[in-house]
This record gives sequence, structure tokens and C-alpha cells, in this order.
Amino acid sequence: MLRCNKVGVSDEYDPESLENVRKDGRRRPGGTLEILAAVVTALSVVWIALTFPVNLWRCARIIKEYERAVIFRLGRLIKSKVKGPGLFWIIPWLDEIQTVDLRTVCIDIEPQRRVHCLSPFCVDICMFVCSISPPVSV
Repeated sequence: MLRCNKVGVSDEYDPESLENVRKDGRRRPGGTLEILAAVVTALSVVWIALTFPVNLWRCARIIKEYERAVIFRLGRLIKSKVKGPGLFWIIPWLDEIQTVDLRTVCIDIEPQRRVHCLSPFCVDICMFVCSISPPVSV
């Protein structure tokens, strides 16, 4: 069934329609953007292979033991969601890396003085924060 979009152009693939959404919530592949992303990625891999010695240092990334890297290719989270620790390869002009620190961080909150039933008391707080799931924290 052909539908018309807001401009009046008919298209067969509507990424937001219910028949194009899987049960796990992800969209089915096959849209124009997915095909274009695959072509650009393939051309980038060929370019890296041709200029391998020069691009070797730009493509390699090292993540420390207490960090994880969440990689976005063309603004979308790639299939192998989290990389690290250690050495991994990226495509510098297509990938964007967000590093997430997995260490527990202690945040001191300044003491608060309150009066309750005519007796003053002081509360000193220390808040502990840690990341459990790196893709969710980005």
C-alpha cells in the first residue's frame, strides 16, 4: 500500500510505521539512510586499506582498564555497542567516541543546618556515583 508523506510524495518505506518496527523496538533495515551508511562505510574501509600506513595511527584507539568507549557511526550507536578496555579500530571521519568512566566517584555536598522541634542538627552528605551501563549513560 502506497502512502503519501507530508509533501505529497508517495513512498513505500515509512520507518515510523508499525510494520517496520521489530518486537524488540528496533527498526527493520532497508531504508535509504541505512543503504547510504553502508556504502559510505565500505568506501571508507577501502580508503583506509589504500592509505594504511598513514591512517594506522588515526584509526587505532586505546581505552584504559576503567573506561569503556561507546561508538557512534554517523550519529547512531553501532551494533557492537561498547568497546574496551584495550586496543580497537575506528573509522575517524565516520565514528564519534564517547568514553565512560566506570570508577566510583564520591561527590561531597556541603553540610546543611536545620532546626527541628527547637533542636538544631547538621547533616553532612557524601554521594557515591558509578556507571553500570555505558550506552545508557551516554
